[in-house]
Amino acid sequence: MKQLKLKVLIVWFSIIILLVVFSFSFKTRTRVNEEMNQKMVEASNLALTAFESIKELKIQKGIGISEEDVLNTGMIGSNKRTAITTTEGVLEAKRTSCNPEWAGVIVRRLMENGLEENDEVILIFSGSFPALNIAAMAACEVLNLKTIIFASIGASYYGANQEDFTFFDMAKHLNDSNILNKKIDYVSLGGALDIGFDFHNDTIKNEIINRINEACVNFIYEENYRLNIDNRLNIIYNEVPNVKMVINTGGSLIAYGQGLYAYTKTGFFEGALYKRTLNYIINNRPDNMGLLECLHLLGVDVFSMRDIRYLSSLYGIEYDPIKMPKIASSAAFYVDKYNIIYPIIGIVVSILFSVILFLDYKKYFKKYYKKY
Repeated sequence: MKQLKLKVLIVWFSIIILLVVFSFSFKTRTRVNEEMNQKMVEASNLALTAFESIKELKIQKGIGISEEDVLNTGMIGSNKRTAITTTEGVLEAKRTSCNPEWAGVIVRRLMENGLEENDEVILIFSGSFPALNIAAMAACEVLNLKTIIFASIGASYYGANQEDFTFFDMAKHLNDSNILNKKIDYVSLGGALDIGFDFHNDTIKNEIINRINEACVNFIYEENYRLNIDNRLNIIYNEVPNVKMVINTGGSLIAYGQGLYAYTKTGFFEGALYKRTLNYIINNRPDNMGLLECLHLLGVDVFSMRDIRYLSSLYGIEYDPIKMPKIASSAAFYVDKYNIIYPIIGIVVSILFSVILFLDYKKYFKKYYKKY
């Protein structure tokens, strides 16, 4: 009987090994479909053009290119605490975000989710990942989606943390240069309480506010956090009532919330299956809940781009490359297909082993009963 049990274990262990080996060893890598590939490449090229324009303007303004910007993109900010620097930043993650192929990743995410021309999308930006902000704008522009863009000024180290060249200023330059048609619709100071409470220079803060007002962009300054979120929810459902996705970059307080109700997820998440109503969210949510969790509960899909190391491994973007990858060279532009013939062979062989074992099992018991 012990020998029989050993045979059973060997056969079923063989089944597992065969299925695993055959399923994961035989695959082919092919491009995404032609339409998606075209849009991904177009968005990536548009993002790259935007990066180059920002770099040129930085040089013209005498800001220069950071020595940590090894890819020479112009999208890496200061390594020093400035008046609008909010938190620490991971340099390797910031450099990884400067790959324009992220625009292609966002296009793919949107298209795989079924979004089509004129569908409604919300973009929420901090100043921490200006390259990702531009990538998201480029992706939505190429797909001709209707957007509402909420941006905040505050930025972590190596982000858009230079006081005289915030992400708001970058976006305005790209609009004025007709490189991007998407515009920031609403801007706040960001940082602590979303009102720049941790900004250390009131003169610089006021200069930034003046630039925002001169550009005739809606400026949001609301000290009451709950009311701040309520106002944004009402804006969203007045302007984009059929919103299908929210894309967030960075870790702004307005997006993530605070305390026990901070939204800490990274990646793509489908909207809640059991949808709440806007009135329910406004009247019943916890005070510290941010915009991402509110929208998720309202049934809106969320794509949050914060943990860049995780996202780069998930979408096949090289982490902290030493030279700029060629557009459309990353795994994000490909799909892996597995040859199901081999798993089928493995299953058939395993079944044959099982049949042989079963016959051997019957033979064993016939001998056993004859004996007694």
